[in-house]
Amino acid sequence: NGAGAGVAFLVQIALARAMGEGPYGQYSVVIGWMTWGALAARFQLDGCAPRFVSEYRATDRPGLLRGFVRWSHQLVTIASIGIALLGLAIVMLFGDRIGGEMDRASIAAAFLLLPTAVITLSSACLQT
Repeated sequence: NGAGAGVAFLVQIALARAMGEGPYGQYSVVIGWMTWGALAARFQLDGCAPRFVSEYRATDRPGLLRGFVRWSHQLVTIASIGIALLGLAIVMLFGDRIGGEMDRASIAAAFLLLPTAVITLSSACLQT
């Protein structure tokens, strides 16, 4: 974890130097909002998935295991799409105030929200 945090820090420094302060600030804001949206869309299911998946596997209840995995992925997918659409609506309503570059970055982040949330949940289900 420490090495990953160090690499992430160095990547952020490199991005800030390469992009300049204005675009890097916009990138940071958009990624922050996208991360928040993905966190909200997961409903903390990525935190409880290892517990339920390992319990259902250990007690040999494949029906419950399939049900939990399917239900949690459906819920996260629907919530992610809803939050992304809300974000896109906000961009469309306030796009003239946000600015062109920030508009495009926000739209890209809205499309990244679904895979971010679903991949995080899937990796939590595979931790067992």
